Amino acid sequence: MPELCFSAFRTRAAQPTGPYHLLGWSFGGLIAYEIACQLQASGAEVALLALLDTALEQPEGEVEITEASVIETLIDVLGIEKILPDASKAVRNLEDFIAIARRSGIWPADFSVAHAAAIVELFKINVEQSYHYVPGRYRGRVLHFRAAHNPENTDRYFDWSEKVEGEIMTISLPCTHNRVPFEPQASHIARVLLPLLAERRTR
Repeated sequence: MPELCFSAFRTRAAQPTGPYHLLGWSFGGLIAYEIACQLQASGAEVALLALLDTALEQPEGEVEITEASVIETLIDVLGIEKILPDASKAVRNLEDFIAIARRSGIWPADFSVAHAAAIVELFKINVEQSYHYVPGRYRGRVLHFRAAHNPENTDRYFDWSEKVEGEIMTISLPCTHNRVPFEPQASHIARVLLPLLAERRTR
């Protein structure tokens, strides 16, 4: 599987002409990067490419993604334990997770086990694709917002210098990977990006 199952055609369907501004978190960063490469290959202008703690490489040996591991990640990403301490200890399966998520007020009451199962399956597919993705070369500046509270021995997986023909601007965020798109990090990311977007509008 040399390319992600995503195409710049969908981007152009929503916005026929550039310049394009692309941002993605984690696996979404791989999608943003792939779209940027495809757009450039078609002659379109990519004005901004921002990656939010996106790894270029994955650790050797594919990690088995289980329902339990996805639930654990979702509890962390959603910040459920900040609302319901020790929530993870009460979760044994998807039914338990749905009950906890509803109690926390984060997910709506009509969010079913089938919805949660679909998220688990999508998570597995994303991880599988991240192991097999072969990125092309991108020409231009890349902003890479890095989570500072990740294990130090994983830093080498986030080095995009061999693929990017341009400046890589790294901005450190005082959080873990799962908290990158949430406050207060989201406000900091916005403060970095807004002047760049305003600069493009005044040209």
